[in-house]
Amino acid sequence: MIAARADDQPRITAFLRTQLPVAFYPLTNLIYHGIGTDHPKAMQFWLWHDQGRLTDVLGVTGSGFLYPVFTNDVAAQAPNLLAGMQVAGIGGAPDTVAHLRATLGLRASPLLDFTEPVYRLALDDLQMPRASGLQLQPLSAVPLDLLTNWRAMFLMETQGNVIEVALHRARHDLQEIGKRDTYRVLMDGSRPVAMTGFNANLTHLVQVGGVFVPPHLRGRGFGRIAVALHLAQARTAGVICAYLGAATAPAARTYEAIGFQRHGSYAALVYEEGQMVHG
Repeated sequence: MIAARADDQPRITAFLRTQLPVAFYPLTNLIYHGIGTDHPKAMQFWLWHDQGRLTDVLGVTGSGFLYPVFTNDVAAQAPNLLAGMQVAGIGGAPDTVAHLRATLGLRASPLLDFTEPVYRLALDDLQMPRASGLQLQPLSAVPLDLLTNWRAMFLMETQGNVIEVALHRARHDLQEIGKRDTYRVLMDGSRPVAMTGFNANLTHLVQVGGVFVPPHLRGRGFGRIAVALHLAQARTAGVICAYLGAATAPAARTYEAIGFQRHGSYAALVYEEGQMVHG
C-alpha cells in the first residue's frame, strides 16, 4: 500500500467512478476539496495495486472520517496505516464497514449506526407526478431562518443531532450548499413546502440528498414532486442517471413512485467522540 499524492487524483477519481454508489462521498470530497488541503472534507488516500492496476482505496477526510472502497480483503493492513488517528466514523459498503470496524478494534457504541437501501434511476425512466401550481425556486427565494430550521430538523431526524448541534451544522451546511447552487425549494404559490438537492453532481451523474418536507406538510406528495422536478431540470442539462439513499420506508416508497429501483446498500457509523486506532 502507498500513500496517495496530489498527482494521483486523476487515477483515484477514475477508480472511484467505477465503484458507485458506495464511493460517492469520497469521490465528491476529492473533486471539491482535493488531496491534503486544509478543508475538513479534504481527502488523504492509501492505495493498493495489483499488477499496476489500482484495486483498493482507503480514504480519510481531514476530520477523520474513513471511506474504504475495497475490491479485495485489505482491511488487515488498515490498523498500521491509521495508528494514532482519531476516527470520526466509517462509510461504505455494509460488509466492508463492519469488517473495517472490527479490524480497527472500534468497540465503542457509535452515535449513529445505519444501513440504508440505495436506489438508482436512469433519467429517461423518470416518472413525473402531477405538479400543478408547484415550482422549484433557488434557496435565495426563501428566508434563511426557515431554511436553517428545516435543515436542522433534517439533521435531527436523519443523524440524531441534538438541536444545538443541528442548528450549528445547518448554518454551516447552508453556506456550503449556497456555494454550489445545487439545492432547490418547492413552492406552492408563495409558500415553501419542501427542499431537495444534489449532494454530488459529477458530470452526467447526480446523488440526490437533503430531501425534506416539514412534518405538517407530509403525506401530500411534495417530496417526490420536488425530487422529480429537480431531476427533470438536471436531465435537460445532460444528466443521465441519479442515485440516492432512502432513510425510511416512506422515503423509499416516495422514490419508487417516480421510478427509482433498488441498487445495493450503504452503511455508516458516526462516533460522538473520535476513536483512537492503536495499530
